Amino acid sequence: MNHHIGILEKNKYLASVLEQCNFVYETFSSAETLYASDLPVVFCDEPCEADTDCFLFTNHQSLAAAKHITNTEQSGFYFAMEDVEFGTRSFLIDIPCFQYPITLDSSDSLRGTVFDRQNSPLQNTGILFSEQLISLPFILCNLNLGEQLSRRPYYSKTAQKHFVEIGPAVDFAALRRLLFSLIQYAYLQLKLPIPLEETTSLLTAKKYFSVRIDADGCTKKSTEVCQQIAVATGCSFTWFLDMEEWKKHRHLIASLVAANQDIQLHCYHHMTYFSKKTNLLNLQRGLKYLKRNRINPIGVVSPFGFYTPGFADAISDLNMSYSSEFAYNVDDKPSYTDNHILQLPIHCGSIGTLQKYGFTDTEIFADFEAAVREAAEDGRVGIIYDHPVGRMEKYPSEFIALINKLKSDGFEYLNYTEYAQLWKEKRSIFNASLEMNRVQNLSIEDIAFVYPNESIMKIAYEDTIIQLREAAQTPLQYYLFAIKRKIAYLLGIR
Repeated sequence: MNHHIGILEKNKYLASVLEQCNFVYETFSSAETLYASDLPVVFCDEPCEADTDCFLFTNHQSLAAAKHITNTEQSGFYFAMEDVEFGTRSFLIDIPCFQYPITLDSSDSLRGTVFDRQNSPLQNTGILFSEQLISLPFILCNLNLGEQLSRRPYYSKTAQKHFVEIGPAVDFAALRRLLFSLIQYAYLQLKLPIPLEETTSLLTAKKYFSVRIDADGCTKKSTEVCQQIAVATGCSFTWFLDMEEWKKHRHLIASLVAANQDIQLHCYHHMTYFSKKTNLLNLQRGLKYLKRNRINPIGVVSPFGFYTPGFADAISDLNMSYSSEFAYNVDDKPSYTDNHILQLPIHCGSIGTLQKYGFTDTEIFADFEAAVREAAEDGRVGIIYDHPVGRMEKYPSEFIALINKLKSDGFEYLNYTEYAQLWKEKRSIFNASLEMNRVQNLSIEDIAFVYPNESIMKIAYEDTIIQLREAAQTPLQYYLFAIKRKIAYLLGIR
C-alpha cells in the first residue's frame, strides 16, 4: 500500500496546495472510489459517517448532512487559534463557515474559533480533532483561487497597522501552512512517512528577492531614476509596461533594454475587463507595440490587480508563461490557474497604498524588508512592488539602501521571469540528460560534472566528489536519484 493522499477531482484548491507543498496525492471522481482506494489519508467534503478506516479530513457541514442535522451557514471573517501543538494562528477567512453539529466525545477537541466582522466568536466553529478525523469549519471544495475577492485588510507587523488593498477573501498562504501542519499531524498519528515528492529547487536552497515595477504611465525622470536604482544595485528589475503611454517613449524602452532590465506587459489601456474578447484586444495591442521594440514578453499583470475569467482566458490564448494578480493570491507560493498559467503572488503593499493608510517613510521600507524576510522563511521569493511615477522616483536612496542591505544579508536577486522559470523547473530538474558527455537542460551553478572516461561520472560539490561507475549515456535522472539523499541538503530538496 502506498502512503499517498487521496482527494476528489473537483477539489482544485486542495490540489494546488498539495502541489505547492510537494505532497504526493491521487485524485478520484467520487467519494466511493476515494474510500475504496485504501489510501491512509483522504480529504472528502461530501456527506459521510466518518467511520472509515482511513484518516479523514472533512467539514462540519458534511458531518451534519450525514446525520440529517440542519447546520446553518454563518458569515465568518477570520480564524484564530492558540494551541500548544499548532501554535498561534490568525488569518482572514471571509467565507461561509459552519458549527460543529454533534456533541463532543471525551476524546474529541475543538481547536480555534471563527470570528465574525464584529469580532464576535462563532460558537463551535473550531477545528475538530477526533481519533482519525479532522473536520474543518469551512468547505475546501468551495474554495477557488481567483474567485473570492474583496477590498480587504492586510496587517503590517513592523508598523503594527493595517492597510487595505484588493485581494482574495481568504489568506491562502496561512491556510496552506495550517493544512501542511494538519497533514503532518495525521501521518504522525498513523505512524506513517509523509508522502513528499523528491524535488530539487534552487528556490529553497537560497534566499531570493525580486523587484516588480508596474509602470503605469511614463515620464523621462521616473524612468531614469528607477533605472539608476537598478544599475546601482546590479539588479534586473521586471518592468510591466502600460503601452498606451510607453509607445510614445521608444527611446526609454531601448534604454531599459540596454540596462538589462526585464520588460513585460501591463496591457495597452490600463484596464482589466470581464470580456475575454476585450481583454484579448487590449493585450494584443500592447504586445504589438512591445514587439516593435523587438521585445517578446512572456509575462503579464493586469491593471489594478483584478483577475477575471475573461482576462485569464485571454492570456491563456496568447500562451503567456506567467501572470501576477492581487485578486488571485498574495504573499503565497506560486501556483497554476485552471488555464495552466503560472501565478506569482506578491506582497501588495506599495508606497502609495501605505501612505494612504498613514505609514511613514520609515514604516514603508521596514514593511518592504519584513515582507522579503517573511517570504524567505516560507520558502518563497520576496517581492518588492511599486510604481515609478510619483513613487519610486522620490526614494532612490531608500531603495538602494534596502536592496544592498538584503544582498549583504545573503539574499540573492531574481527578476520575475527567472523566478517563474525556476518554479516551473522545480519538478523537472531531475530530467536533465547526458548528450555527447555534456549535461543538457540543467542549471545548478554549484555542482560540477566531470567525465574522466566513458564509464565513470563524477559529481563534484566544492571538495566533495561522488563517483558513479555507469555508462555516460545513462540519463542523468538515474545518477541524481541514486545520490539524492547525499546532496539533498545542498540543493534544498523539499
